[in-house]
Amino acid sequence: MDTSVTIAGITLEHPLMNAAGTCKVLEDVERLATSATAAIVVGSYTMDARVGNSGTTYGMSRHERFSLNSLGLPNPGIQYLEKNLKEMVTIAHQAEKPLFVSITGFAPPEYELLLECAFDSGADMVELNLGCPNVWNGQLQHKIPSFSPPTISEILHFVQRAGHRNPKKPICVKLSPFSDPTLLQIIARGISICPYVQCITSMNTFPNAFAFEENSLEKQLLSPQDGYGGMAGPAIKAIGLGQVKQLRRSFDDYMSLIGVGGITSGWDMMEYLAVGAQAVQVATAYCNRGEEIFGEILTEYLDLLSRMPKKE
Repeated sequence: MDTSVTIAGITLEHPLMNAAGTCKVLEDVERLATSATAAIVVGSYTMDARVGNSGTTYGMSRHERFSLNSLGLPNPGIQYLEKNLKEMVTIAHQAEKPLFVSITGFAPPEYELLLECAFDSGADMVELNLGCPNVWNGQLQHKIPSFSPPTISEILHFVQRAGHRNPKKPICVKLSPFSDPTLLQIIARGISICPYVQCITSMNTFPNAFAFEENSLEKQLLSPQDGYGGMAGPAIKAIGLGQVKQLRRSFDDYMSLIGVGGITSGWDMMEYLAVGAQAVQVATAYCNRGEEIFGEILTEYLDLLSRMPKKE
């Protein structure tokens, strides 16, 4: 059974991979290289190393309906990339998996520098994370670029300069969840102007969600920023499916779509593919269940495929 898919010209053995935020260092890549994931996504990386937020930064709701996180983009920064990314790429390629690098900047020019670093080290695709809502240090450190068309346009200006120097390397844009369909269309049109963007990952976590600990109205689930965090997991799957479906209607087939949000089973994966995604990424289920989750989801997906009626 042929399960291969193509993302921005890159062939994957099947449509399942990890999401950015779940793999940051060399040891993480080594673990994922032996898993059933079809590609390895590392990052997100920033220019400077970040320790992230302090306290309780990740939690699950009762019955694992959703997760909240306020990690604060912990990562070892561009210097770590310059030292270790080539080895990460080698490990991934030896396992016959492409390696994608997620990056995010605190100013538009930083995206160009991070792109150059990733491409120079052999990354197969770079994902621009425009939607991380969890960067706090007592106060919000930067606006979420996803919701600002002028900011995205400025970022893509610098991205195009890096793209001119690496025309064969595809670029992906990762977006936030949108409740305004008109704004999503405006963002999509702005992205389409940049010829080097060949893929969109939809979506990042839903910002500023809040939860209490189980059986308590006094203790919040997360510590940073008064308990606010990015929401993910099964509860946001319907939002993720709707956004992928909208994006597919906004783009011709040249734009690859990667669906993210609430994927815990092979059926969840099938649903994202049915609304127009070429592949999916898993974050919350991977954080909770480890590398085995990829084999479990893939096994169910293959079983579902085998039982589907054959097209005449």
